[in-house]
Amino acid sequence: MKVCTKNLKKAFDFVKDYIKNEKLDGRYEISKDVYAVVTSYNTILDSTDFEVHEKYIDGQFIIEGKETINWTPKNNLHLTSPYNEEDDFALYKGKTQIGLKLKKGRFCYILSR
Repeated sequence: MKVCTKNLKKAFDFVKDYIKNEKLDGRYEISKDVYAVVTSYNTILDSTDFEVHEKYIDGQFIIEGKETINWTPKNNLHLTSPYNEEDDFALYKGKTQIGLKLKKGRFCYILSR
């Protein structure tokens, strides 16, 4: 658990630094085990697409606007794109069971397992 706590602290520190010094979209290596991906996009409402990560925790921090993070148990989804080890994700389709609504300044971390 100590490793997880240390890694989450590194992720939070990245977010705190981002707030002070906005970064361009892209991937940022924080440490050997932690990275951040900054992306700007328009939210797609009512999406039935799900991404699943096997190796990393998926953290979402909303810098501006709002977002709904949809979740459903993996065994209720069907695979549409196989697991890509390099990018640590597989794509699935399914019906949302929980929709977590986030607004500016909010965050969540999602464990796929």
